[in-house]
Amino acid sequence: MNDRHAAAVRTRQGELRAERAALGGGHRAETRSALALARLDLAAALRAEVLGLRADAGRRIARTGDRGRARLPEVLGAALTEAAARLEPRVRARALPPLRALAGGLGLDPALVDPGSPPQPPPVRLPPPPALPGWPHLLLRAGPGAWRPLLAAALPLLGLPVLPLTGLRALLPLLMGLSVAVVAGTIVAQRAAADRARWGGWVAEALEGFGAAYDTVVGRRLIEVERRVGTALDAAVAARRAEVVAELRALEPSGAR
Repeated sequence: MNDRHAAAVRTRQGELRAERAALGGGHRAETRSALALARLDLAAALRAEVLGLRADAGRRIARTGDRGRARLPEVLGAALTEAAARLEPRVRARALPPLRALAGGLGLDPALVDPGSPPQPPPVRLPPPPALPGWPHLLLRAGPGAWRPLLAAALPLLGLPVLPLTGLRALLPLLMGLSVAVVAGTIVAQRAAADRARWGGWVAEALEGFGAAYDTVVGRRLIEVERRVGTALDAAVAARRAEVVAELRALEPSGAR
């Protein structure tokens, strides 16, 4: 019976020494490591979401007219508001499980991992869309290729004939009409291209601003989680370590105390 008791005591002492070593303070480094990995996951999730929103906005810009593009602030603003609302659930889903597993591995109650109250979601502030270039600017951008037919048709009206054949003069009205249509079509096409370009730049600026705000809120949130969880784990680890040390001393032979 004494041998069995001594063996049981030695076994228990070994368990307690192993637990005491695990409670040596390494939980702080493990907490930081878990939260660093969580931040990488959150950044990757944000990048994927931003790419999706950029693609959706790009399709709207390319496939819709002025009215469809004018609704971009409303559509993108709603999408970013939804993305901001998903921040806290994402933080909890990625940060809390490894921290609770850490607490459980130390023999502590996983409920100690309390992230606290969620912060305000990142602000959604959209930049004002830039103004579309005015018609004078578009007229100047039409270029000589668009203006040349109109000038060629107009020169005879100014007394500078460029159509030497008298019979072709009857075609001047038609040529003028075609030239005007070419210039008008060029300007309309350039206006649409300029509108698509300005909305594309606006979307890029809006998503960049939101990404920066999101990253700031995530960083502050994870710092707060580390502070709260670290403080709770410190206290629980210290209390449990004191219990382990006390039990080890109780198991020591009387002469060894």
